[in-house]
Amino acid sequence: MALSSGSRLGPYEILAALGAGGMGEVYRARDTRLGRTVAIKVLPEHLVEDPDALARFEGEARAVAALSHPNILALHDIGREGAVAYAVMELLEGETLREALAGGPLPLRRATDYAVQMALGLAGAHEKGIVHRDLKPDNVFVTRDERVKILDFGLAKAGAAVADARSETQSPTVSGYTEPGKVMGTVGYMSPEQVRGLAVDHRSDIFSFGSVLFEMVTGRRPFARETAAETMTAILKDDPLEPLESVRGLPPPLVPALRHCLEKKPERRFQSARDLAFALETAAAPSGAAPALPAQAPSRRAVRKGLGLLALVVAAAAAGYLAAPRRAAGPVPDWKNATLTRLTTDPGYEGEPTFSPDGQTIAYVADRDGDFEIYLQQISGGPAINLTKNPAADIQPAFSPDGHEIAFVSDRSNGTEIFHAAPGLPHVGGDIWVMPALGGPARKIVENGSFPSWTPDGSSLLFVHGTYRKTRIAIVPSSGGPSRDLPIEDASVSRYFYPRLSANGRWLLYQNGFQIEVVSARGGKPRVLAQGEYPAWGAGSSSILFTDDQPGKNRTIWMAPFSLDRGELSGPTQPLTFGRGADLGAAVSRDGSSIAFSSVDETLNLEELPFDAEGGRVLGAERDLTAGSNRIGFFDSSPDGKSIVFDQDRGAGSHLWRVDPHSPPVELTRDPAYSERYPDWSPDGREVLFSRWPAREPESALTLWIMNSDGTNPRRVTESSGAATWMPDGKRLLIPRGDDVFQFDLASGKTIPVPGANGRTLVFCDPSGRWVVSQVAQGESLALSAVPITGGTPQVVVAAAYDAFHPFFSLSGRWLYFQRNHKNILRVPGPAQSWRPATPELVTNFSGADLYIEQPTISRDGSRLLYTRGRQTGDIFILHPAISADRK
Repeated sequence: MALSSGSRLGPYEILAALGAGGMGEVYRARDTRLGRTVAIKVLPEHLVEDPDALARFEGEARAVAALSHPNILALHDIGREGAVAYAVMELLEGETLREALAGGPLPLRRATDYAVQMALGLAGAHEKGIVHRDLKPDNVFVTRDERVKILDFGLAKAGAAVADARSETQSPTVSGYTEPGKVMGTVGYMSPEQVRGLAVDHRSDIFSFGSVLFEMVTGRRPFARETAAETMTAILKDDPLEPLESVRGLPPPLVPALRHCLEKKPERRFQSARDLAFALETAAAPSGAAPALPAQAPSRRAVRKGLGLLALVVAAAAAGYLAAPRRAAGPVPDWKNATLTRLTTDPGYEGEPTFSPDGQTIAYVADRDGDFEIYLQQISGGPAINLTKNPAADIQPAFSPDGHEIAFVSDRSNGTEIFHAAPGLPHVGGDIWVMPALGGPARKIVENGSFPSWTPDGSSLLFVHGTYRKTRIAIVPSSGGPSRDLPIEDASVSRYFYPRLSANGRWLLYQNGFQIEVVSARGGKPRVLAQGEYPAWGAGSSSILFTDDQPGKNRTIWMAPFSLDRGELSGPTQPLTFGRGADLGAAVSRDGSSIAFSSVDETLNLEELPFDAEGGRVLGAERDLTAGSNRIGFFDSSPDGKSIVFDQDRGAGSHLWRVDPHSPPVELTRDPAYSERYPDWSPDGREVLFSRWPAREPESALTLWIMNSDGTNPRRVTESSGAATWMPDGKRLLIPRGDDVFQFDLASGKTIPVPGANGRTLVFCDPSGRWVVSQVAQGESLALSAVPITGGTPQVVVAAAYDAFHPFFSLSGRWLYFQRNHKNILRVPGPAQSWRPATPELVTNFSGADLYIEQPTISRDGSRLLYTRGRQTGDIFILHPAISADRK
């Protein structure tokens, strides 16, 4: 029953009819209380008593009421008046998008503007858990001031992940669904999963959005056929009816965006409407750097054959801002007067930036969603797109030279776990994957590889494999296949990170340990360029950038000119940053106009957990023992369990400190001529054993010292090659020298060898003093072996497959504890159980995106688990040079 002018629904006076649809009639009305004009939607009288229809009507009201967004129609009220159910909404003046399209395709500026507003409206709904499920031009309204409003959430359903699209096929909005020879209503805009009657989520709206956007720019529906059945078949199987590339004047970046929306499989589309809006905003933005595409871009093979047209290759995934710019002669960058912009401000970690070819966008790693993910963001600011959205760790992104893809490292396939090998070193582990530049399905390229970087022509990837103790640099086709190691001579350290080929493909730059080296791309003997880390090529490989970790340089970024002819530095280094923390991971845009890096704050602080060492159970919450910007390494607790002595890096040296309950830490050693490490409290609590070496020298040729526990009376004892420890009787020391282990008698000064024990890494004694446990290398991993103190054949008690670090015993000696990958702690039966064979048992459940636990041990009273915990925060900064003079 139609309502007449002057009739009332509660406080609302009907003024005139506006229209009707499958879900009801719409009237102009006046709110007599507030004196405003509104729109009222009324459910048809004969359906009011229909429970399903009424539920759908109320569902629409609830869906809209849950939203408050400028691009979604606002709901003011809902009510019933006798047999009439109604909803009160804002009154819009303008036309539907269907009416706007009556004259054909829209001007591109209008189309992209409307599309961005629609995407933002959908994002607002999706973030409330609401999927529209019936997006089409009829349900989009354009107001007179060009504001886009999404209408009719009559088919929307909260909890859309379990929504069944089959219910939609019975909706009144799909009138004519089976009418022969005619396509009407929703059918032309359905997603493939809706056509199949499958469950839908927010990505179904993104497909429908793509269909609407296609129609806005072409004037045609992408899958329109003569019958509804043929249209649905086309949605499932066919490409859009009209090739997007043939649309005159269509911005090239918009083409991959549309294709990304219209992917048949949901996982291949944009994964959020907000990411879609970002891509469209970027595609619509004017750019003087990105050149126009020719009608047909050159093939990758043609580019590799030497046409030199990398500047014409456009990024694959909806981003013209990923296109490579042409470099032209112009002003010389003046880095001495550079400006600095902070790009990210999240409380967690953002780092490892990599530039798109045009230099306007970076991909980087952040933990803002709880684990390490790869994000895309313009350097001018704006929203960031989460490209990976995977519960695994995703790190070390690298843009391909043509901007089509991003290589990255992930442990998503249950391969090698990503972990921090040591403080100050980057992450290792994982496999190498390649994904489209705006996210989507990734393919694995290398198993057990990290630090990927592309060759200049994009045909191959360089990467590092092995363990952090012994690695190799290899190259693999970017499409996948067999890899080969690069022959690098004199690799005595071979802890490689960040391999990078020069722009001309002639030189290989990389980090080895804590020094920067370069070698011919064919292999050979490397040349050391600098002491530092995180190497990168400058623009055109005419310079190198790196983080200088020498004492007094505060891990800041430095630049040095590089000779491509001679393969060496051609001038002095100069500082680029004076950061508040460590400035890491510098990346330079292709044209040299920008440098991105992460300013990182790395801390290591003491923590403790109530712990049952015999039962292997955590008994309470963790508690901080120190706080602040500390870098605490090794430590030991006093026999009474009340105090802790620890070493801490500050400036160029490391010294020993002591912390007592409810008191601030006190420095025990402070001679600037020396550094100290590896403190170990004597069994009687009176003295502390420690290692000392000359400051500003490598940590080698250690000498052992003993001092009183208050820091007084330090005295030299003997030489060592690593960390020494007290024997349980307090009269002897267990010390490593070279490959061997010795007992050292403090009274006589005599040394007694422990045959079979390995002194190359850490050594420990069990509480009975009868067994020595050593970390021993087996292949590229660490096992734990036990030897009687009198010597004998080593017995492997923890296999190398566990790559065991930091063994320690329960007080009874029944259990040997160790940790894997500096994360959680496991245990196996100890000597008091005759080294009974058993699968290692996990006893802790530490968590965190960047978990790092150093030197876990049991307090001397056996009641607490002590350890240092590493934490890392950082933000991305963009450095822009001033302009000094014309380029010659």
